[in-house]
Amino acid sequence: ATVAFNPLSRGGAAFISDNDLAHVIKAIDARAQQKGAPSVWATYGFARYDIYLPNLFRMLGIKALDGVHPYPQPKMWLKIDPGRKYREAWNRYAHVRFTLPQEPDSFAIDCLQVDLVLVQLHPGDARFKALGITHVMLLGDAAKFNGIRNLRRLASFSDKHIFEVIDPAAPSKD
Repeated sequence: ATVAFNPLSRGGAAFISDNDLAHVIKAIDARAQQKGAPSVWATYGFARYDIYLPNLFRMLGIKALDGVHPYPQPKMWLKIDPGRKYREAWNRYAHVRFTLPQEPDSFAIDCLQVDLVLVQLHPGDARFKALGITHVMLLGDAAKFNGIRNLRRLASFSDKHIFEVIDPAAPSKD
């Protein structure tokens, strides 16, 4: 019944990895691997359901900390919640989404519904650094990341913006 429009019957799944955004993501990861470690991504969104794009990284074979977590990830969560304050929120199957908190020094992990977990974590927060995130994709207005000193924009595709996480104290390579 879906043969006329189902992408798997109309050219396969090549559209997932054969597009400009995927090519840039794979090139960034390849450069990171050449330096000795794969890239680690987080996607920041502001709409309630900005939960789907992070799964693109997994489909490309690249590590992302958000997206679908089919089972709990205590090793990851305990890096930012060692006291297990938010255990009830993160100890589950979930669609995980990162967003900026209202205040840069605020932090929370909220279960918005049974399978939707919102991580409010500022990229300048020490907990962000503890996760080992090397790159961030921002969905929406790039101005939301203005003034965040440890992020440098690498590319933009429509409303998707790719940032590299840098050490703001390190001298610039530019």
